[in-house]
Amino acid sequence: MGESFLEEQLARIRKLTEDLEKITRSAADLPQELAQYRQSINKGPLDDVRDCRVYRSGTPPDRAEQVSNPQPEGSTTPDSQHNRSHR
Repeated sequence: MGESFLEEQLARIRKLTEDLEKITRSAADLPQELAQYRQSINKGPLDDVRDCRVYRSGTPPDRAEQVSNPQPEGSTTPDSQHNRSHR
């Protein structure tokens, strides 16, 4: 009876040792996975989107929209006045 108890304990120790080795191997991958996760949460939703707008030379990108559309919202242009008169 004492011998079977020792065999069971030995089998249990072997299994625990194997489990510990698996955990140790997977823990070695954690720093890389954490780095990838941190990098992904620091990215904005548009970081992978390419900016295909064409800017006028000499115009900084943050001013390009203002330069390409100088009319403030609500202002009328000759075309918009023309379209409104025929409605």
